Amino acid sequence: MTTLPGSRVEPVEPVPTPGPRRVVALGTDLARAAWGTASLLRPQTVASVCGAPATRRARAVARVLGARHLVQLGVATALPVRACRTAGAVVDGAHAASCLGLAAASRSWRRAALTDAAVATVFAALGVARRRAIRPEGPPDLLNP
Repeated sequence: MTTLPGSRVEPVEPVPTPGPRRVVALGTDLARAAWGTASLLRPQTVASVCGAPATRRARAVARVLGARHLVQLGVATALPVRACRTAGAVVDGAHAASCLGLAAASRSWRRAALTDAAVATVFAALGVARRRAIRPEGPPDLLNP
């Protein structure tokens, strides 16, 4: 780096911006963290937004699912490899499938189950897309995914 004539301050190198895949990855993680935290700390609000019956069981289910999202995010952050992202997408896909089964079996839980199936499907699709951004041997380069 060169100093401009007559200047005491060296010019600053521009900071490279992260690629679009990295931005999507960060957005996905933030969305999962927000959904999990809201489900854990405000289960009645999440349950009512999803259309679940206003019961103690609905609040408990929301808390358990919120904790699952936060644990899944923690594991995926600690182990940023393709296998971990693949497992996360499979878990989200299995959860979506179980929600569809619940929607078919229970009229009172149908709306909540379909809403949660949609959320799980989005997370599964984003997990698959994010998996592609990770090199097989480890995490993606933060600036060039």
